[in-house]
Parts: sequence; structure tokens; C-alpha cells
Amino acid sequence: MGGIGDVGTDPKAQGRGYATRLMNEALEYMRENGAILSFLFTKINLFYKRFGYFTLPTLEIHSRHPLSVKPTNTRKANLDQDLPYLKKIYENYNDHRVGPVVRDEIYWKKQSGFPRLDTDLFWVGRENKKIVSYARGFIAEDILKILEFGYMPGKEEPLWNLIASMAHKVKKKTVHLSYLSKRETDLFAPWSPDVKENTALMVRLLQLDKLSSFRKLFNSRQFLFWESDRF
Repeated sequence: MGGIGDVGTDPKAQGRGYATRLMNEALEYMRENGAILSFLFTKINLFYKRFGYFTLPTLEIHSRHPLSVKPTNTRKANLDQDLPYLKKIYENYNDHRVGPVVRDEIYWKKQSGFPRLDTDLFWVGRENKKIVSYARGFIAEDILKILEFGYMPGKEEPLWNLIASMAHKVKKKTVHLSYLSKRETDLFAPWSPDVKENTALMVRLLQLDKLSSFRKLFNSRQFLFWESDRF
């Protein structure tokens, strides 16, 4: 995979094709080095569309109506003892999707240092003392932003309780979740959320002969790329 990070041109030199040349050379470099896909995050989709990128739309929600909480069923995650449960939830929850990375034990533990990940906001939800959900996030703009979550089948209520408990703990009335599918926005319907389309993520297939292998990527909202796994 080839990632495009920041792209910009000095305002005094704009309109001369510098960014276009850089993008074309970057794409050629990726192909020469065997990259099959290229990803980027942007607000100027039309610019990157010129280079063959297409938007992978996801959904995001803002909710100001979290449900009542049961603090006794939630706690801060402890990777030393919780990791087997977290791995199982993550793998089960993301099994049907294209995009999520394979995480081994080292990855889980090293990832805790990712920018914006607040170790105090990595929580687990329990049912009968068994971990059945988790969520992790950070605070920005006076909002609890959930970067990632997962839960076992049929354990929606422990997840609701978990995220609502986190919001209650940090005294935030608004919760934001991004990179969601329709199934997940339906999951939070009891919170009466505001639902918006997120078009920030774009992808380009660099080797057309590999198209069949990535057919699932083109299915609407079957791609989930957790922000906490961004390149």
C-alpha cells in the first residue's frame, strides 16, 4: 500500500502544475515498488479524482443523547490481562470487512502510543464478569471522539453502556463516531444521532490486473479502516 500524506504548493507558485507532477511521480514510484493500492484522506476529493482515486464513503454520527449508564460493568482496559478478549472481539467484529489490519500482541501493545490515543480512554465493557466489548477514544472540541470499538454478537447493550459510561466519566455530553457502516449507525439509533456521510477516505488501484482480488473493496461501506490504524 502506498500512502499519500500532506500535499501542498506555496501560494506564490500555484497554478504551474507542480502538485500534479509530484502526484504523478509519487504514483509511478508506488507502482515501481510493487504497491497495489494507494490511500489518502482529504477534503479536496475532486483534485485527487484527477489521478484516478475514488471516494470510499463511510458514515459518522454525533449523539447528544447517551443512554443511562451502569458504571459497575465498565473499566479501563488492562492489556496484560485483557488482550486475549480484545483480540477475539476485534477479529470477530471485523471478519466481514476489507481493510482492518491483522494485529498481533506486539501491535496491540505498541499501538497505545499512537497520537491522540488516550490510554485513560481505552475501556472494556463486561457482562457477567466477561469482557464483551471495548472502545477507545480521545477528547477534542469538547466532544468524546471514539476512534474504534468492537463487541461480541448480541452484546449491543454492553457497548452502549460502555461508551455512555466513558462520556459520563469525562463529563462530555456529545459523542462522535466515524468510519461507520449503515449497520453501525442503526446500532446507535436509540441515541437519536445526527448521521452524516464521511467522504475523507479515497483509494486508487495501482495495478488493474489485481482488480478481482479487491472486488469487495468496491462494495458500499464494506470497508473499515480504523483511524487508530492509519498509516
